[in-house]
Amino acid sequence: TSDTEYVGKSYFDLRDEFFTRGCIEAASLCHRLAMPTVEDHINMLATNQEINDRFKIYENSLQIIIHKLRVHIKEKPHLCERTTLDFSQAKVISFDLKPIAEAGTDNAARIKLFTEYLLAMNIGMSKFFINKSILEGMPLIYHTYWKKQITEYGQVDKCLNLDEWHTLTVKKMVDMEEVSVPVAGSQYIDWLIKQAPKWRLNINMASHSAADFTSTMKDNATNVFIYSGIKGSELERVKNSFSLNETQVDALSSLHSPDERGSQMLWLYTVSVPRMKGVRGSAKVEYLCNGPMLWGLNTSARDLPHKLRLETEHSGKPWLKALCHEFPSGSMSKYREGLVEKLRESSIEAEALTKGIEEQLYDKAVRGIYTIQYGEELLNDARAVEDKILAQSRG
Repeated sequence: TSDTEYVGKSYFDLRDEFFTRGCIEAASLCHRLAMPTVEDHINMLATNQEINDRFKIYENSLQIIIHKLRVHIKEKPHLCERTTLDFSQAKVISFDLKPIAEAGTDNAARIKLFTEYLLAMNIGMSKFFINKSILEGMPLIYHTYWKKQITEYGQVDKCLNLDEWHTLTVKKMVDMEEVSVPVAGSQYIDWLIKQAPKWRLNINMASHSAADFTSTMKDNATNVFIYSGIKGSELERVKNSFSLNETQVDALSSLHSPDERGSQMLWLYTVSVPRMKGVRGSAKVEYLCNGPMLWGLNTSARDLPHKLRLETEHSGKPWLKALCHEFPSGSMSKYREGLVEKLRESSIEAEALTKGIEEQLYDKAVRGIYTIQYGEELLNDARAVEDKILAQSRG
């Protein structure tokens, strides 16, 4: 095909031609390029006489809108060009909320970043909620294609996972206590929750405190899983948020923390029985995520370097098994805190800690590898010989 064939044609014309030839990807790109940018809107508001005549009764209204759009371009230039998001073939869409956590403690910055996530979510999830109403006013050549899309995506069970939801909260003082409050924008998630059954949408949310969730989130939750370690004011907050009775509070307080057995949770579930609508049952459940799985899921900024180093320096050795044995909770945090506490308690002990804390943790994992490979008794004999040689050299 010669280049002259497309001279003088709009992106909409090209979209239709590519589509009729079966070039769906090219047609999608043309459609994207045909969409107006923020700058296009500004030019239209400034030059379109019909729009100016319609709004001239509102003094300076168009100038105010143009000014706000210019500010938007300055503050978020990456949102002012044609989109590069392409979810056309997506069946699973995942959003990492970590950048919001890294935005610092400035609430305004986190709220602003969250609005961008909402925009991306709205674009990314739009195809999952299409229905026959989109066919109205659509050129007939697209009807067969979109009817197929509606059938394919309309019956898909959908799942939206929002981990680290506490990063989308702000801190406020309530009754002399600092509590988390969901940021503006969480109303969008509330709306999704209310519409979820109609769209076959399952929403999973994880956070650190009951205060991080809105009343809509708590009231509409069909399943609530509460991990161990809840105590003090947070225990009272959980009790009030989910209307726990004393038996459930006792059960929650008795849960064991993550260890080599896994961990326990209190499961609150909605009872689907006539005349008991809204009633929540409860049960203690075992979360059988332990050993290799716990360490496989651990992406802690402090622990991850040790995993990567062990994999690099001890490839082919049972380093993962050693991590599970030496740190059965799936994290080095408890042992790290213990070493820090030693430094605080005694200057003598602090002097004895000649190696850095992180190096000691790494050495503990390495010793675990050797223990698995050679046995504890052999290692103790080797350590005794080493200590004897060291003593002789000092003498």
